[in-house]
Amino acid sequence: MELRLSHNKLFCMEELGFNVTWKLILIGLHGAQYIPAQITYDDVFEYLNEYLCRENVANVDSIISVINADSDYSKADKIIEALSEYDKADFSLQLRKWRVYLLQSLLDNSDKDYMKGLLELMELWVTLMGAPEDCPIELPSNTDTPILNDYFTEDKYNALIKENKDWIDKEKKTIIEEEEASGVINVF
Repeated sequence: MELRLSHNKLFCMEELGFNVTWKLILIGLHGAQYIPAQITYDDVFEYLNEYLCRENVANVDSIISVINADSDYSKADKIIEALSEYDKADFSLQLRKWRVYLLQSLLDNSDKDYMKGLLELMELWVTLMGAPEDCPIELPSNTDTPILNDYFTEDKYNALIKENKDWIDKEKKTIIEEEEASGVINVF
């Protein structure tokens, strides 16, 4: 799946099949734990304005209160923070959604040079995300030269791309199932 990268990242979340929640928006605005800030207030206003044009929109008052803050980002932030406190979405699932987005975005824009691509994947998983337990790449040991030589190859890069795509598919399915089980849908 290739995301429309010129598009607002909140719309990309929907393209990935995820519900957009106030907590997801708040994390996107400020970052949290291993997720750096990803969106601007203008992204939020654009998304919410478009969202209001959909059929059967619930919680219109909440959405309008954020939109009416317009260029007063401090006011908008306070409203979004308050709304996120009432949002029943699981915070850790919202972080995982951003993790999926970041990996998908990296894969969509990965360099065709396998060495640079391997380094980008390693940087994402190790530097940004701290090598979580479910990391889909095995990291080479710096003491085993033969393994290092086998690791930094085009074949290994292609295999890691496939493993990361498989990881995204599995993670998306798990997140969606967990949200459905908890009864959380778009909170707007």
